[in-house]
Amino acid sequence: TNKFDHMMALLKFRLRQDFSEVRLEQVVAMEPDFSLLTRIWCIAELVEAKKLHLPQAIMIHSAASRTDCLKRLFELDVRDANASFPADKELILNKIPEVDAFNRQLKDLILHRLDHFLETNGSRLAATIVDELVLAFFTIAF
Repeated sequence: TNKFDHMMALLKFRLRQDFSEVRLEQVVAMEPDFSLLTRIWCIAELVEAKKLHLPQAIMIHSAASRTDCLKRLFELDVRDANASFPADKELILNKIPEVDAFNRQLKDLILHRLDHFLETNGSRLAATIVDELVLAFFTIAF
């Protein structure tokens, strides 16, 4: 059984214990097509880092990738993510008590972490992303 979540917690604890000034951080380099969001282990690690309150940074290819990112985020559902072995996918999905809530939290996490890399004016970017997501939802729903 994979124990990456226990390992992340142990690393965080040991760094704090042994080196009070050193902090464990997560840096995620997204591909231009955001395919990382289709791999269940990658998603699980993003969420585990958030649960552990680790500082997170998501690096994207360029601001030009923004539209692809928003589309991928709008469609994001952990149930659709892939794993090399079906048992891995089942293992991770079984750790998620409420999948729809998990998906909302994951989308929120990624949107907030992308903020610094898409534009320099963070508040304007966040408002624009939310506006576009709401507009996309109403376009599809109605």
